[in-house]
Amino acid sequence: MTARSNVTDGAKDGSGLDAFARFIEANQAEISRHWVTAVDRSPKVPTSENLTFQQVLDHFPQLCRELAEALRGSVNAQPAAGADAASTAHGLKRWQQGYRLDELIREISIIRRDFAGRWFDLFAANDTALDEREAWRAHAIVHQFFDEVILASVTQFVEEEQLRREASQGELWLAQEKAAAANRAQTEMVSLLGHELRTPLTPILLAASALAGAESLSSEVREFVSLVQHNAQVEAGLIDDLLDASRLTSTRLRLNLQEVDLHACLANARKGCAPDFASKQIIQTLHLSAAAFHVKGDERRLNRVFTSLLRNAIEVTPRGGEVAIDSQNAGEYIEIAVADEGPALDEEALRKLFRPFAEGRRPSPFGLGGIGVSRYVARAVIEAHGGEITAEPRKPRGAVLTVRLKTTGL
Repeated sequence: MTARSNVTDGAKDGSGLDAFARFIEANQAEISRHWVTAVDRSPKVPTSENLTFQQVLDHFPQLCRELAEALRGSVNAQPAAGADAASTAHGLKRWQQGYRLDELIREISIIRRDFAGRWFDLFAANDTALDEREAWRAHAIVHQFFDEVILASVTQFVEEEQLRREASQGELWLAQEKAAAANRAQTEMVSLLGHELRTPLTPILLAASALAGAESLSSEVREFVSLVQHNAQVEAGLIDDLLDASRLTSTRLRLNLQEVDLHACLANARKGCAPDFASKQIIQTLHLSAAAFHVKGDERRLNRVFTSLLRNAIEVTPRGGEVAIDSQNAGEYIEIAVADEGPALDEEALRKLFRPFAEGRRPSPFGLGGIGVSRYVARAVIEAHGGEITAEPRKPRGAVLTVRLKTTGL
């Protein structure tokens, strides 16, 4: 059955514009059905496929009534003035239904095309009241009306999207504030815990140091005391790293700068790690060829950096293996490298090597070489000094970690 046979003839009394308005009102259901079908079949409005007939229909009948009222208006009136309420609601509904902006514009353009062509032609074929001037005016009103509909709908659509984005930004800001607050609380907790753990270690270290030097003790007891002292020092170093790691999340490290002999720092680190080297029977190879080895830095923290690098190398190197320590100058810089014979350093291990709490190159997450805090802090300390610490594979196996710092000259 053709659309022409389904529509009702407009009344032939009154003006042609009024007759066209009454034609629209009389055939509103057929016009609506045809429009919904056209939208549903349009490949350029895919969102409509997930909606029911009533959902797609939305405020369209109200738009038909408002267009009829616009056609009845005077020649000097603004014919689309009454369309704002329905079109605004239409734009809001489409936004809520998940339409894209281009889909909203396309579906209104479909009905504009139908009114200016199909429905106007059907009305004109059955009504002689519309003269040439009124036909031109009817087309102008239809186009102006739907121009206003598109403008109002798009405006509301964009406003709703802007409100959504502002709300999302607000939620993101709140989430960031909560995360920052949680991070601050965690940092404070770690700092407090570190201080609480450090407090009882201080007298242990003092007592162990005093006992280690007591001549009245047997060599066996002094060896035992030295073991206690060494492990307490390791524990103290780990706590210091945890404290520095917690500070790094909120503030920069404060450095106590002075002239520092890096070869002396290496010697101190080797001395502190001597029991670890001995326990695994690891050989040390030392090549200190740098002629300029003084830097401006924080001696205490640089000592810990090299201690961390050596303990990391000892941790991953198998029993009876070798750890090579080298220094050389590269222009105005000194480069100190620590090479181990641990597992191969692949891209994944390299990417995680300086991350806090990354297990690094060991399968176990326990121990200094495993949790990654010391390496994380070491990199932060070196970068705070304006230097860099890098890692690269060593052939045939193992890795080389290199500290690069600017020297103060010979």
